[in-house]
Order: sequence, then structure tokens, then C-alpha cells
Amino acid sequence: MDQLDVANHSTLHAHPDLSAEEIAARIGVGYAVLNNKVNWAADQNKLSQREAISLQLVTNTRDIISAECQILGGRYVRDSDQEGGARNIAEAVLIAAAENGDVARVIQDALSDGRLTAREHARIRGEVDDAVDALNQLLRALPRIESV
Repeated sequence: MDQLDVANHSTLHAHPDLSAEEIAARIGVGYAVLNNKVNWAADQNKLSQREAISLQLVTNTRDIISAECQILGGRYVRDSDQEGGARNIAEAVLIAAAENGDVARVIQDALSDGRLTAREHARIRGEVDDAVDALNQLLRALPRIESV
């Protein structure tokens, strides 16, 4: 099991508002088939690229592509929605600080038992990616936002 297996599985099963069955229906794949494709214990019948993209679009997550980029030695960076960003420097800084706090929290939780599992590693990686995204959004927003 690696970070891609964890990302595939959690993208289907960890959505706060949609059940795995609902996600499968929206993608147009049977639940049992999709569930088998994200099962990290199964070596065959994995997600196709198009299924992985559809899964991420339906769940509005980017964990799968982030894991793929990590495996390839890179990092997935989202383009920020310029209109959805912070309204001022203080708000942008607070958003970035909150994301950094999330990183510290998941690391503390993960290390509380003295070992780091693949699932915990993937969760930490996701939070770090979110924090980096927030800092990148702050950088991109600086020329367009008004100071406090």
C-alpha cells in the first residue's frame, strides 16, 4: 500500500457529504466495481485515469493527482480562484496560519502512538499541500488585495 492506494480509497470513502454509493452512481460505475478498484489489497482492476479524474471531479478533491505527483517527484499545485481568495492581507495571513495549524495538529495526532502509518503519512502530506496552497494563494493575492 502506498500513498496512491490511500488516496484512491479515501477519495471514494471519506467524503463528508456523499456516500460511496452516491459517488459511484454519479461517475456511472457500479459501487461494487468501484469499491474493488480502490481496494489497496487488490492488485488488479485499478482505476483508469479517466475514472480517477471523474472521481476527483465528483468529490472536489485532488488527493489522487497529488499522490501521483508525489510518486513522480513533484507536487500538485492548484491555481487559486482569484475571486474566491482573501479580501485583504490580514485574511490571507489568517487562512495560511490556520492551514499551518492543521499541519501541526495532524502531525501531533499521527505521532501520538510513536509510529507513522501510510494513511497518516498521506493525511500529513495532504495537510502540508493545503498549507503550501494557502501560502501560494497569499503570494498571488498580494498584488491585487488592499492592505488593512
